[in-house]
Amino acid sequence: MHIKDKDAIVTGASKGIGKAIALALARQGVSLAISARSKDELDRTAAEIRQSGVKCLAITADMSKEDDIKRFVQSSVREYGSVQILVNNAGMGHFKPVYELSSTEWDEMFNLNVRGLFIMTRECLPHLRQSAESVIVNVASLAGKNAFVNGAGYAATKHAVLGFSRCLMLEE
Repeated sequence: MHIKDKDAIVTGASKGIGKAIALALARQGVSLAISARSKDELDRTAAEIRQSGVKCLAITADMSKEDDIKRFVQSSVREYGSVQILVNNAGMGHFKPVYELSSTEWDEMFNLNVRGLFIMTRECLPHLRQSAESVIVNVASLAGKNAFVNGAGYAATKHAVLGFSRCLMLEE
């Protein structure tokens, strides 16, 4: 797939892997819609992207909230008219022994890492399917394949992401 002049959505794009992905796409001539919870960091990333000479829509949003996800997708499609690339990168983890992990922390990880990714994918699929070529990239982690101390909750979410992604690949 040639990505120049395509339209992409990248979640969790204000720092780290998401920012690096967004900047790499921008260098390839991809128009971007980016989201993160931190407005200041997101605005700085958007400014860097625009320096590459491509369009960038920055929407402050929490990818664990269905209303935020829907608003972000609708704004992106309204701005660009299409979506050919979806990068589900937003994620977080609480790292501690299971007996110390609260239900709230467990729910926070699953609501963002799994439920949010599912909702974002579901909301983008009708737009992705309108394109002759489209791609979904779900950022997981080696934790989706490997066990590690104090990582039970986080690893469980990343195993779920891998399972979801593998099944999604089989859908038409």
